[in-house]
Amino acid sequence: MSHNLLSGSVPFLSIKDGPYILGTKSFFLSSLDLSYNNLIGNLPIELASIPYINLSFNFFECPQGCKDFYAKSMIGNTPMSVNSSVQDQNTKKLGHLGIIALPIRCFFLLVIFVEKKRDLFFIWNYDGKIAFEDIIEATQDFDIRYCIAIGTYDYVYRA
Repeated sequence: MSHNLLSGSVPFLSIKDGPYILGTKSFFLSSLDLSYNNLIGNLPIELASIPYINLSFNFFECPQGCKDFYAKSMIGNTPMSVNSSVQDQNTKKLGHLGIIALPIRCFFLLVIFVEKKRDLFFIWNYDGKIAFEDIIEATQDFDIRYCIAIGTYDYVYRA
């Protein structure tokens, strides 16, 4: 019954009203597709007992029983009571994740900043004597055995 431009509300019909598909006899119905119509109003909770139901792209409101319907069966309903509740839950989860992730991210940024500052201050306080002595020792006083290239102005040594 999808894509038929049906309009109006879905009626609640009980067993007293006769052998209808809704109410207590809805378990006889295995699938119902009312998508892409102009249906409005509240949904009877009995529709949730139908194994496959597609109520997407209508104008349903579902103040009480929305949690009984699968969110996928309610995609695109204009008063998005089901979709908004699913989105609200996802937004809350993302908000909680953000609250947890923000301090962790700040901590790591602080550690990186301190490490970079430490290296910077180490270079500023460097007097140059230790490294030169280490180079002399590693190249055995610039022995030719450690020379790996001769440039225009100087020699290149491997330490």
